[in-house]
Amino acid sequence: GLVVISDYQTTGKGQRGSNWISDRGKNLLISIVMEPKISINKQFEISKITSLSILDCLQSLGLKAKIKWPNDILVGTKKISGILIENLISKNLISHSVIGIGLNVNQLKFKNFENTPTSLSLELGNKFDLEEVQNLLLYNFKNRVNSYRKGLSVNSDFNKGLFQKDKVSSFQSGKNIFDGIIRGVNDSGLLIIEIKNEIQEFNIKEIKMLI
Repeated sequence: GLVVISDYQTTGKGQRGSNWISDRGKNLLISIVMEPKISINKQFEISKITSLSILDCLQSLGLKAKIKWPNDILVGTKKISGILIENLISKNLISHSVIGIGLNVNQLKFKNFENTPTSLSLELGNKFDLEEVQNLLLYNFKNRVNSYRKGLSVNSDFNKGLFQKDKVSSFQSGKNIFDGIIRGVNDSGLLIIEIKNEIQEFNIKEIKMLI
């Protein structure tokens, strides 16, 4: 239940060795520490819960977003939020997780980003109180965690929220570029893609979606 919030960071980490860059005092930079006590085979459930809580938060603010597997949040094709989770494992159980969330709120100009970014202010034309957005995000996160601990599955909602689900998209695996159709994500977090009428599954290190 520990939450650490930063106004500014100089070496923010993202997926695949990328950086998360944020202007001082403009965005949410949050780390949530929790004790999942779940099997390492279910570690992607934490990412699903976090992604859906961000979607819930944005929906409450009037913004519809999608989840670009594995853990980017997009508005249209623009990135508004990213997630990075680090787990501590003990006896095949996840004893602790540090869930890092970056959410663009009031920043209007971006540079040095691989994907075109956006923010709440850019999308909705308003300046937001960071503490209010933060509290709304944590409220939705708590609700998703509580629902999960009561036994409710997050798989259906996560798959409904997937970016480009059931649409033809381009992917890169190594040096190979190909088209496929995202059909969902399985319980282990593998991306399910239909390629030439054949279902294949990929982990995070094996494939990248091209926008």
